[in-house]
Amino acid sequence: MIDIPSPAVAVVGRHNSGKTTLIERLIAELTGRGLDVGSIKHHSHRGFDIDIPGKDSYRHRAAGASETVIAAPGQVARIKTVEDEVECSELVRSMPNHDIIVVEGYRKSGLPTIEIMRSGNEADCRAARLFVKAAREGLPLTTDFTQLGRAVDRAGNAAGRDGAGEMPGAGEVPGASDYSAAADAAAKMPSTNTVAVVTDIPDAEEAAALYGIPAIGLEDVAALADFLSEHYVRPRVTVVIQAGGESRRMGRSKATVPFAGRPLICRLIERLSPVADELIITTNEHD
Repeated sequence: MIDIPSPAVAVVGRHNSGKTTLIERLIAELTGRGLDVGSIKHHSHRGFDIDIPGKDSYRHRAAGASETVIAAPGQVARIKTVEDEVECSELVRSMPNHDIIVVEGYRKSGLPTIEIMRSGNEADCRAARLFVKAAREGLPLTTDFTQLGRAVDRAGNAAGRDGAGEMPGAGEVPGASDYSAAADAAAKMPSTNTVAVVTDIPDAEEAAALYGIPAIGLEDVAALADFLSEHYVRPRVTVVIQAGGESRRMGRSKATVPFAGRPLICRLIERLSPVADELIITTNEHD
């Protein structure tokens, strides 16, 4: 079996952006089009477990097995203990032969990323304001959005004090914890790896247009699937074996010439079938 590397894209966003919901709908759309879709979910907390206490596989691991494979007709699962977090690129390499892999999270993986910004999420609205500010000022996507976000916060807070003519009340001046939250949100911004923005926020749409990045409606999953199919889904491959001709120099059909004890055509089919979505044999010797 020849393993074909799977192309992959990451869907990223801030907490409560709706990444899982979007991915769920996207996978359904892509598989409905006949594509083989793999998926990876980045879980940020250490210590999660997908095994069930009391089951045989759990007992194997509890006894000390560092890796357990659960196999059944039509399904297989592998649970492995690792010392550190596995890189996303390694996970993608371990999942060959998919038309595409959709990754949730892994913003810093280096994969092409699809940024989601939802108007119902305040963190996304704030990110969109920073995004469009940077775009209007002609700043590159390598901009330190953390510093830009703090500057916006300070300017906004100062404007609030000046307009009110009095010192701000409790909670109006960002403290260390506020800056920490702002830094965390601002760090999760579009970058040079961003290939599309999925949003219903006008600021995000404007910024994407200024940066030359496609903007797709939050509910337009079909358009997102079209975008991925055009740019990232593994192209379908048709392989043609030419087994025709008159074979005058060979004195017999080249296709049936024995090679290591078997007809040459059989070996060609076996070697090429794993990499072909469609295999065609052209011949004037049907038998």
